[in-house]
Amino acid sequence: MKRFDILEGVTARRIAFLIVSAGLLAATGCGFLKKKDPPPADSTVAPVVAAPVADTDVPTSEDFEDDAFSKITPANFTTELGELKKEIEAK
Repeated sequence: MKRFDILEGVTARRIAFLIVSAGLLAATGCGFLKKKDPPPADSTVAPVVAAPVADTDVPTSEDFEDDAFSKITPANFTTELGELKKEIEAK
């Protein structure tokens, strides 16, 4: 019976140690989960501003519609399509 009493004491001590350790860990861990303030921005560095892009700089499909309607007709669309395919394959 003595051996059983010793094991009960050791188990109780282990449980108490685990409870105290978990409590301390929870108390100290709460501070780590807080968001930290970002470092202050350096006032000597100028902000980067993207250069504005004019609408005329970027070609769109609307830019080519008038030209396409005047060049391509139902009679010559197959030859025009063949030329476009060759041009694309060459690149």
